[in-house]
Amino acid sequence: MYRSLYDIIHPLNQARVTGRLTIYHGVDALAKIHLNDGKIGNLTMEKAEGPVAAKSLAKWVCVAHQFEPGQLKPDLPNHTIDTNHLLQHLKKIKGMLPTFRSVLGGNSAIFKFIAIGEGEIAFTPVELKTSFLMDGQNTIQTVIDKSGLAELDVLLTICRFHKKGLAKKIKAHQTLPSEERQVLIGFLRETLADITGPVARELISDALVQMSNPQELLSKDEILLLLRMVTANLNDSERAHFLARFQGDAPR
Repeated sequence: MYRSLYDIIHPLNQARVTGRLTIYHGVDALAKIHLNDGKIGNLTMEKAEGPVAAKSLAKWVCVAHQFEPGQLKPDLPNHTIDTNHLLQHLKKIKGMLPTFRSVLGGNSAIFKFIAIGEGEIAFTPVELKTSFLMDGQNTIQTVIDKSGLAELDVLLTICRFHKKGLAKKIKAHQTLPSEERQVLIGFLRETLADITGPVARELISDALVQMSNPQELLSKDEILLLLRMVTANLNDSERAHFLARFQGDAPR
């Protein structure tokens, strides 16, 4: 589901909270934002920090988040990030989401690039790479993964193509069929109940809330993010047991 980072960060800024906000994206990417009295003092990713990390973060659209209140470690480096400037930028991106939802629907949708007219079309490198992967079989998520491009750049490019008549929707974004969703949620509840006891249902509900996604709207491309959020709510021992059960390496 397309989400606004502005709607995640802005309320914490207005409440002048102190603590750590973790933004989850895709299979393994995450950003850690340390807030001090509502201001961003420290922002890190695996290979970036500070303004560079903020620039990459702004191009994430399908995300989940967790916030842990509490005093920050005194030895955390302080990055030069203008919180208000970042929020203004994220607010502009928020304005794009209605178009993404109406034109694209979600990242499980499939589009095909269609060259029309005569003569050459001048493409940017991002447009060229995206067009090659829009073969009528790759989902939007697959285009993002295979291209290595930022999610926001791919979504904007497909929307531009669609507006110009250069992209045709082959398959609409689809949520998981009811039976498949029930099997998945049932498996998670059964597995978690063996590990955590009666709080299993609450853990799944919390994970969906952190994704801002009712289970009825869960799509296939969001399953891995759901699993990430479930494990993020477990302690180290519970997480190891859960992953072993999920991979079939542990006895019941």
